Amino acid sequence: MKTNQFNIKRFWQLLCLHFDETKKTNLLILSLIFLGVVAWLLFYTSVIPTAGDIQKTFPNITQNEAIAINALRLPTIIVGLFTLIIPCYVFSNISSQSGEIRYLTLPATSAEKWLSRVVYVVVCVVLVYITLNLAILFSSAIGWIFDIKPLKLLTQLNYDSENYVVIETIKMGLFSSMTEMHLMRFITIVFTIATPIFFGTIFRRTPWLYMALILLGIYFILIIGFAFSMMGYFKSHPEVIESIGKLKESLGKEEFIHFATETYISPFVRVMGIVLSILSIVFLWLSYRLFCRRQIACKKIKLIR
Repeated sequence: MKTNQFNIKRFWQLLCLHFDETKKTNLLILSLIFLGVVAWLLFYTSVIPTAGDIQKTFPNITQNEAIAINALRLPTIIVGLFTLIIPCYVFSNISSQSGEIRYLTLPATSAEKWLSRVVYVVVCVVLVYITLNLAILFSSAIGWIFDIKPLKLLTQLNYDSENYVVIETIKMGLFSSMTEMHLMRFITIVFTIATPIFFGTIFRRTPWLYMALILLGIYFILIIGFAFSMMGYFKSHPEVIESIGKLKESLGKEEFIHFATETYISPFVRVMGIVLSILSIVFLWLSYRLFCRRQIACKKIKLIR
């Protein structure tokens, strides 16, 4: 059997090996996430139930709904950040010297080794979000058993907020259709996985820190660039400001927001979707090429020794 061609059986064996070697660690992490989210939701809704300022922005939201939304914020943010660290850790572990030597001894191609890790990362991220939703569901069940009203609303709020976001983004004109919105979501998810994989392959130590600093810098550059480009455009076209003012007076609030979003913000979002797609492809390709080169370099060092 040739070992220089991609083989599904070897790929599957590598994937099973990754999960078999880390099953205890993964189970411990998922258990801690589940217990931590449940404990936080119970603590927040029972001990420090605060509605915050959400009701000022959304008057139709009840106090219990506001408490439930505030309770969900912290675990959602922490889990989201944790799913960015997972790919960094997995691929930085490969980039270590011991990881390279160990991978060199495995009877598989570089493509099989790299792709098995990518699939492993994707499955781990999915498992983390499944665990988060199971913890929310379990907390909601506790709320129904012990009659804790904010906890009762957790699962319904997840469903309602999802529908609310979909309806409002279409209504505002940010996306022209459901298909375009889901496509942008998919692009964003791929980017959030490809980016830490790339930085994890490059940096051996604390890749998540370098990733955070670089991405924050890129984010601020894009936002500042967009703001200055819009300011320059309006400064050179003062008639546009006058026409916008007239439209704001003639149109209602919702109609004007739809017009402004569809005309000025929606094109920027589409361009960002294209940019994120290109960056995702480049990051994954560079990660694979760097991984292959390190495998070759490690092989040469081993032969010299």
